[in-house]
Formats: sequence, C-alpha cells, structure tokens
Amino acid sequence: MMSRILTTAVLLFLWKSASSWAGPLWGRSSAPAQPSAYAAGMLGQVTTLDGYVQETTRPFYDITDPGKNDQFAESYTLEELGFDGGYATFGFSFEKQWRFFTLQANLSYLSPAVRGEAVRDYYIGVEDVSYNGETYDYMHIPEGAPFEAEMQGGSFAMRGLATPVSITAGRAVEITPSLGLGLNTFFSYFEIDAGPAQGVVLYEIPPREYVVGGRGKGWTGMVLPELGAGLDVRFGGGTAEQRAPELLLQAYFALLDFSGSTEDFGISSRNAKDVDLEYDHFEARALVGIPMSKDLELLLGVGVQHMKADAEVMAEDRPAEEVEELREKFNKFIQLEMTTVTFLAGLRF
Repeated sequence: MMSRILTTAVLLFLWKSASSWAGPLWGRSSAPAQPSAYAAGMLGQVTTLDGYVQETTRPFYDITDPGKNDQFAESYTLEELGFDGGYATFGFSFEKQWRFFTLQANLSYLSPAVRGEAVRDYYIGVEDVSYNGETYDYMHIPEGAPFEAEMQGGSFAMRGLATPVSITAGRAVEITPSLGLGLNTFFSYFEIDAGPAQGVVLYEIPPREYVVGGRGKGWTGMVLPELGAGLDVRFGGGTAEQRAPELLLQAYFALLDFSGSTEDFGISSRNAKDVDLEYDHFEARALVGIPMSKDLELLLGVGVQHMKADAEVMAEDRPAEEVEELREKFNKFIQLEMTTVTFLAGLRF
C-alpha cells in the first residue's frame, strides 16, 4: 500500500514538473527570451535552370489561314539559348519574429552571361533593336550565327506568417508551425548581341520586319502572390539570462493555382493575355546561432530553394475584326524550373 502511494506521488511530481515546460503553448514560446530578428547576406548558385516556351496556335491564323499555325509556330528552351544554370547569386535576407506573427523578406540578384551559336533560325521579340537609325521590335539570328546574351535579374519576396501555437519539449526544443501569405516579384533586363545589324527581313503573315543581327534589349517581370505553410524547429538557445548555441531548421512551401490575365501579374506585354498558372515554391534552411553577447548572435547557415511554374498563355476572346487588327500573336505554353543553393552569414539580435 505504501509503495503504491509513493509511486503515485512520484508520478504526480514528475507530471507536474514536465507540464511546466513541455507541451503546446500559444505563439512562439521562445519569443520573449530569444533574439527575435536576423539580417544576413546571401551568396549562392543557381544549380538548375530549365525552361521552355512552346507556341501552339495563333488566333490570327485561325481566322485568316489555319494552315499557317504549324508553319510559323516557334519553341525555345533556355538550354539551347545557353542558359542552363551554374550562375552565382547574391542577396539579403531578413526575418523578424513576434509571438504570433513573423515577417520574412528576401532579395536576390544574378547576372548570367552566355556566348554561343544559334542552333537554328531564331526570331526573337525584343523591346528595342536598331538599324539605319530606326528602331524595331524584332530581331533575327540566322542558324549558325554567333551571339552573346546578358541578363540582369533578380527577385524580391516578402511574406507574413501567422504562428498561433508552438510545441515545446523543455527549453531545448521548440516546434512552430505557421500559415503564410506572401508576394514574389521577379524582374529581368536582357541584351542580345548578334553582331552588326545586316539588314531587315520579313517574317510571318502578315509580314513583320525583323532586324538581322544587331543588339536587342528588353525587360520582363511579374508579381506572384502565394499561399503557403511553414515549420520552424529550434534546438538549444538557452535562456534570456544564459545564452547557448542554437540550431534553427526552417521549411516553407507555397503554391498558386491561378486563372486570370497577364495584367494581374504586372507582366509587360503588347496585348493582354489570359493565363492559367500553376506555381509551387519550396525553401529549406539550416541556421546556427552562436552567442556573442546576451542580445547578439553570429548567424551562419545554408539554404536551398526550388521553384517551378507551368503556364498556358492564351489570347483574350475578342471579335474577329479586332483579332485581325491586332495581328494577335501565338498562344504559348511556358515552363520554368529553378533550384538555388545559398550560404548565409549575418547577425541575430
């Protein structure tokens, strides 16, 4: 009888002690005690860059001459243009944690350059290519002709994460799920140098003027909203009075399934198009915080990011006479996939 009483008393004592530091809690349990923000520089590499554009049908030909669709439809891959990965990136990352909300922002930049030969005739739409003092919107690079291409591009992503609850196992472990709403902005400026402009050729029906060779330039960009979910797992960190090294594992997954117009994304285009877009985005980071003082840590880490987008870009439904007047371009299917590995170094405070 006495042994049962002692056993029960010990179990009650252990349960009471454990319940004071383990289990679910509202918000981030570490928010009041840990440094709550970090700022870090990023240096990385685009390890994989795959993508293509496939023209399908052209509404203008559907009205005037359906047989022309197959004759003039073009397709391009990033690989045949020389862009296939291995490009350095650098940028900046910021995060601020409150008990029930987290703000994250990431800025990255890359500047790839390629040199190659056209594997077939390229007919490219640009913003500006000059010949004999006049400016044109299209350039032609003949098969076998050498060319160089440069791009200045980057992205800015910002998201807010709701963190209503965390699960702790003592002071050593904290698991915090989150729901996020974010915005990704992509932009790029490009220049294509195919040597001195050699003249103008006509292509398509009705004909458009394409400058043979020359130096073409242009820009493109888009803004993508995304809905996602994240998970943070923290190991260590000590207390507010006694700091200790900390390991922070972060993962975030977001997606977008959208039907609308190119104008909704801020895409630069001569004519607005209808878009069906499927987009997903995954990030993972491992960060180590090394205390330098009570309120300051050296932060080191590595991260990986993967993005994939599939889009069908279709001409808007317009009257036949308007389609002819606009000389409506081809509908397209576009795919883009990119993987980036990044190293981070900064401060947590």
